[in-house]
Amino acid sequence: MLPGGLLVIDSFFPGSAFLATNGQRVLEGEITHPTTGNRLRMYDSRSMERVSQICHSKNEIEEVGADGQVLSTRTFSTSIRWIYKTEIELLLRIAGYSRWEICGGFDRRPLEVETDGMLVFAWK
Repeated sequence: MLPGGLLVIDSFFPGSAFLATNGQRVLEGEITHPTTGNRLRMYDSRSMERVSQICHSKNEIEEVGADGQVLSTRTFSTSIRWIYKTEIELLLRIAGYSRWEICGGFDRRPLEVETDGMLVFAWK
């Protein structure tokens, strides 16, 4: 990064509610399909490797007809590693950043609540 540049990382802070699902299928959201008018439901089944800080997600999107029958299901999986505030501070220091700000959201409120996002601004 060039001097005077800004690094911005939009991340999340994995609160206890996020970590507590233990593989249970959870309805994450429901919307109306823009073309068919059918309901689309998104489910997530998360499992955690707490020591390595890796979250495995199995996501399912169901299209549900007017009669309540599931018409189709699309499934995909992801794995992400989460990082905590003190870890990102250490990594920024090691990478040579001289100044940083870690916020709880785009309104730049302090990261104080575990349900907040984690937005990182760093300058060299």
